[in-house]
Amino acid sequence: MNRPPGRRLVAYGVVLILLCATALAGINHYGLSRRVYRTVGTVTDATVDRAEVETPENAYAHWRTTGVWGRKILFFAGEWEKIAPERFFDVPLERNYPLAFFNYGKALEEQRLDRRSFLYVATVTGIVREMGVVLPEAIYQHLAEQARSAKNARFLDGAVSLTYHGLPRTFMTLRHLRAPAEPLLVYVGASFFREHTPEELRAALVSAGVRTDSLVLCRMAGDERVTPEERERLAAFARLLGMAAAREGAS
Repeated sequence: MNRPPGRRLVAYGVVLILLCATALAGINHYGLSRRVYRTVGTVTDATVDRAEVETPENAYAHWRTTGVWGRKILFFAGEWEKIAPERFFDVPLERNYPLAFFNYGKALEEQRLDRRSFLYVATVTGIVREMGVVLPEAIYQHLAEQARSAKNARFLDGAVSLTYHGLPRTFMTLRHLRAPAEPLLVYVGASFFREHTPEELRAALVSAGVRTDSLVLCRMAGDERVTPEERERLAAFARLLGMAAAREGAS
């Protein structure tokens, strides 16, 4: 018996949802199985890979060079960059056969990597599988208010869990910093010091028991929103951790 067109569309939609869910679960499992760790320690441990870079693009290049993969990241910044992945590439609905293989991750990395997209690119290329995003209080409150209308938002104690295209993300403030047991990638952008001091961040990381094998401090060069004072605070934070003065990506 033929199904009405409306029921067929619903059935196709259910199948597509199941396929997407299965694919995302497979990607997450793949990320878990391919995790790569280097020397693990606290942020003050000199044996841990610690780097100060000029731009977010340099941070991405550092992750690529060091070979980290399938990881959770703790991301500190003064704002949250919203992107629209569907605008990166215009894939035509009709194409001639045989279809050429389209490596979306590689295309993003080569053509769309910039200071706004670098973290998203890191998720697509397999470097990052889950995010913990630490934001200033006002930015976090604004984001949490917007998340109230999202069906996939979960409100925790001082944090909001919100998936995006299947990617788990937890937003929080420094006073509610929480860290999982596994070693993390840690990224600190200079803009985070708009409202926090180097001493506050160091104390919070130590108190939360953050363990890492890759700490990247980014000066966010070329970003007009970042002030010289914020970059100096980043440098002071590096000194507080006993990091060397050399920077990657410096001209």
